[in-house]
Amino acid sequence: MSTSGIAGHPASVGAGRGHRFGVWSLMMLPFLVVSGVAAGIIGVVLLGLKNLEGSEPMSEQGGYGWMVFALATIIFMSPMIIGVVLGAKARNLGERKLGTIGMIVDGAILVGYTALALYGYAT
Repeated sequence: MSTSGIAGHPASVGAGRGHRFGVWSLMMLPFLVVSGVAAGIIGVVLLGLKNLEGSEPMSEQGGYGWMVFALATIIFMSPMIIGVVLGAKARNLGERKLGTIGMIVDGAILVGYTALALYGYAT
């Protein structure tokens, strides 16, 4: 008789934690709104300290503009980074389906946004 389905047994506790991590991995998506607002405000304030605007080309903003871009991108994408980590934890705890979905969705947004933003700023 298998004891993995008995409530309170270590195997069922790990499966519950894995499911929770998988759900939280996907729940990082709505946090993009919060991190986007925070990154936008911080970016505008930091650029304003040097009398720069976000609409100016990076050739005018220089190294300072790239630093602000990197900081704002890290702040904006932090929920996606956390989501990938939570998805990996969920997979390690046995929640393969939710963990994989969370890692794929969060990872695709993380890589896709960063690549498109770099392409947009570099051109």
